Amino acid sequence: EQLPLVVVGADDRWIGDSGYGEFKRVEGFSIHIEDNNMELPLYKVVLEAPEVENQSVTVMLQWRFKQGCDALMIVFRKGQVHCKEEDWAIAEFNEEIKRIMPIREFAGRRLKDGVMNLILASFVLYFSRQF
Repeated sequence: EQLPLVVVGADDRWIGDSGYGEFKRVEGFSIHIEDNNMELPLYKVVLEAPEVENQSVTVMLQWRFKQGCDALMIVFRKGQVHCKEEDWAIAEFNEEIKRIMPIREFAGRRLKDGVMNLILASFVLYFSRQF
């Protein structure tokens, strides 16, 4: 096949039989070019995560076009999308939930502590009036 290979910088889960990062077709998505009436399929590959957030990742591609390339477009976006494109919104939502879960657990614990203090204070107040 004529798809490029990611020689350096591909995520380990996207290494194919060739030993390099391989692009995979994004099903159901394409780009339409009206001037030439062309329908361009979309391919994607996930790059390795940087060691430090907001740091760059070195990537080296091996072009394998035998007869040239009519239209090449490379789009980069933040994050690693290992799932299908249509499931990305759900995956992004799940990542957001993972980030706020510790805060939710902390708030739930404090709420339980507050309710226990309220119950304890009610018992102390009740028994102090009895005696």
